[in-house]
Amino acid sequence: MMMRKSFTWGAVLILIFLGISCTQSCSRLQTLLENSTGQQDDADSSDNSEQPGNVILEQELNFKAFLQDVQNMRRSRIENMSDSDLREFSAPLLALTEDAALFSSEVLIDLNRNHQKSAREVRNMNSEEYHRWGRDVEETIAAGRDDESVRKLSPDELRNILLNIREAPASDDVCSSLFNKAGKSLYLSPGENVNAANTVCPEGTVFVLLPGFYTLAAVESSKTNNSWAGVGRVVFEGQLTVGRAFSGGLNGNTVRGLEINNYNDFGIYSSGLEDLVVKDVDFNVIAVDKNGQSRGAVMLFDAENIEITDSQFSNVASSVRFVSSRGPLRVEANSALNSGRNFFQCDKCSGGGIRINRNSMEREQQVGTQPLEDWINIYQSNGLADDPIQVNYNRARGHSESKSGSFIMLGDDGGSHQLARGNIGVNPGQVGIGIAGGSHIRVENNKMFSEAWEGSNVAFYSARYSEECGNHVFAESGNVAHWRSSTGRLNRSWTDENCGTTMGQIRSRVAEDLTMSAEIWDEWQP
Repeated sequence: MMMRKSFTWGAVLILIFLGISCTQSCSRLQTLLENSTGQQDDADSSDNSEQPGNVILEQELNFKAFLQDVQNMRRSRIENMSDSDLREFSAPLLALTEDAALFSSEVLIDLNRNHQKSAREVRNMNSEEYHRWGRDVEETIAAGRDDESVRKLSPDELRNILLNIREAPASDDVCSSLFNKAGKSLYLSPGENVNAANTVCPEGTVFVLLPGFYTLAAVESSKTNNSWAGVGRVVFEGQLTVGRAFSGGLNGNTVRGLEINNYNDFGIYSSGLEDLVVKDVDFNVIAVDKNGQSRGAVMLFDAENIEITDSQFSNVASSVRFVSSRGPLRVEANSALNSGRNFFQCDKCSGGGIRINRNSMEREQQVGTQPLEDWINIYQSNGLADDPIQVNYNRARGHSESKSGSFIMLGDDGGSHQLARGNIGVNPGQVGIGIAGGSHIRVENNKMFSEAWEGSNVAFYSARYSEECGNHVFAESGNVAHWRSSTGRLNRSWTDENCGTTMGQIRSRVAEDLTMSAEIWDEWQP
């Protein structure tokens, strides 16, 4: 009937110009996308030392080396430096922090007294509360613009900063000396270096990102319990020059209210982390010429207690992938357009509280080097008997040329305790919902529609494509299909009868409704 892949499908190398809303000029974006293929004009590739990405990278490397040098210095040497030597030695620090806007003390006091939000509040505010808080912050800062000055550090201030760095490179004293800090919150403006702020500020800082473009921003190893909160329109712009917007760390972090655009490898990448919330984040043009199995918008390894909600994914090699991770894992109320190889994959996930619910996905064209395979793939993953992995109330529309792809693939190469309920598929792949192996897997109340196309196969199936197989259950009523195979034949359901359901059962438990059409897309109620 069909063969199920086990991560060995052929790659198709396609690079396209993606129709997205331009964050800078459209011509600039197209140039960046074309350059991302790795082919460069000889005249441009001869010397790229002055490219913005290289300049910023060099500044950050110099800054890290500077911090290490300061920590290794004797206190007496710092105390006895001449003013000119201080400025010369501190050049890496000054390059990243001087000439930025310095808020007045009155504004900082007002922000601290009236608009301070804890990390927990940033995470838990509803959308209306969050946007109201953002407007209040913007208005408070705007009201004090006339009293702003430009940050210039005197020799005495520099000396004190160096002494503080020597004692503790990440501290409130160092942080507040270099940036606009009020209470636990740090207020960053476009042009300031977000990674330098992350480096010198202590754990638990709420980084409030003010509106604008943070060009070539890259946060490395965000400290425990930090928050990254955008107010207004905040754009991390990688210009297809930077690999990752957020990389490493992120334990106990919240990332909220940002756009992450034009990064070569990942929007967010980390391993060995716990308790991360990503909320109301737009990922656009991520890893557009890469394999979505290894690159994409969000990729987390050995993670636990993760929430990715109310976010958008557009033109990415893949959207969300968890590997060897433990519940709770929530991917809910997101939307995707052209999400590459997969919208979501759980690869060897386990435990309770795993929810992939209420997501909306569409495909118009291919992004990344591999065609869309499964919109949602549950691979070697195990829920609990009383708390199965949920894939509920999602919808997907559109397919690639893959002859093995599906809307939802459960029990892929094994796994157990999984549930697919209330999903809507419109031409979503060669299969609607498949159970490719595993045990204790249930499918109920789903609607699948497909016109005939070259790769179209069957709406629902159960088969043994893994050693472990059993207790595949299709609810007695509620699953409905109007599905035509590549030959135009109606094909609502099939099983090889090796996993606990017979052909008679699966045929009787999937209703055929020839009045059902692509308009079921609009029946979705998230």
